[in-house]
Amino acid sequence: LHAAALPLSTVLQGAYLGHYACCAGDTWASELGVLDRSAPRLVTTCRKVPTGTNGGVSLTGTLCSAAAGVFMGLTYFFIENDAVLDEAAAATLPAQWPVILLGL
Repeated sequence: LHAAALPLSTVLQGAYLGHYACCAGDTWASELGVLDRSAPRLVTTCRKVPTGTNGGVSLTGTLCSAAAGVFMGLTYFFIENDAVLDEAAAATLPAQWPVILLGL
């Protein structure tokens, strides 16, 4: 992503990456969060709720959601680096690690 040189491309790639990172995070959280042994807590009131309740949040689900976002960021990073064939052009790109870790 290179916002200064390619603003439209950066916005479109960021939106694409953000969409799939969000979808992966939601899927990983809901599918793997139910494996948590402790009862999830309702996001609005922090009261314990049965597993599978809409709005229930568990530590395992939250960590899995973050892992999915990092996975999507790493996938983008490796695909993007593979797509840049010109070494001189690659050297001018800004650091891409914030995309992986922070989603920026």
